[in-house]
Amino acid sequence: MKKSYLICRTILLSWILVLGTNVVNAAVVKLDFTTYTQYRNVCTASTCTYYDFWSNPIVSQYQITLDTSELLNTAYSDAYNNATNFTESVTTSVSNSSGTYTDYSSKSSTVSQTYTQYESNGAIIGDMSNSASFNEYYGSTATEEREYTGNLPPELAPDNTTAAIRESGGTSLNWSTSIGSVPIFAVFDEAELISFYDFLIGEQFDYYKDQYNESCSELDMYGNCIDYWTTNLSINDGGYALLSATTVVPVPATVWLFGSGLIGLIGLARRKKA
Repeated sequence: MKKSYLICRTILLSWILVLGTNVVNAAVVKLDFTTYTQYRNVCTASTCTYYDFWSNPIVSQYQITLDTSELLNTAYSDAYNNATNFTESVTTSVSNSSGTYTDYSSKSSTVSQTYTQYESNGAIIGDMSNSASFNEYYGSTATEEREYTGNLPPELAPDNTTAAIRESGGTSLNWSTSIGSVPIFAVFDEAELISFYDFLIGEQFDYYKDQYNESCSELDMYGNCIDYWTTNLSINDGGYALLSATTVVPVPATVWLFGSGLIGLIGLARRKKA
């Protein structure tokens, strides 16, 4: 009974350790935003309508999921006239993309940090600036084969069939903020990036959303659109967003590691019993 208790306690402590540790180099981070839309501009092919929500913004929820294993980092330092004056900049980004030309999506997060140190009247003065941005884009196109039936000379005529864009649409979301002189650490790896996301909780971001959808009703002989349906539509939203929560999802490798440890403990217990 005592051995069983010790084994169970070891398993429980191991599981708590796994759940409580940020997994480095392979974690998925979910970022929850609360968006406050203050204006909307809706345009069709013939007219635009502006909606003002500044006094009573539209509140909604939005989530961005990033795979931080796709981590990119660049850093550079510029020296001034002497050793006491220099600027150091670090840019850390996560870039995810998928899909093909006809159906494409991308997500990214960028943290830019610049530290400047210079000497003024014999005193060393330091200044740091930080900014963070999140971007998402979804786009799609539909093509249709068009046959050329004109009478241009053969050397100028297009191919017998020309693939031309008939319908296209896309949505782009952008959030950005400048957060002043803190924190003073530079973000280089995944663990620091996750800590930086946690630091941004409650921070206010400028929020923009552009959406468009257009359908072509007539193509020229080269496949270029010369007329659109009247349903051609574009929508622009603006306002601000608050990062309300971040969640780190452990990768399957962590679960496998825990599972292998569990099997090992069970095998050890049976061996001792035998």
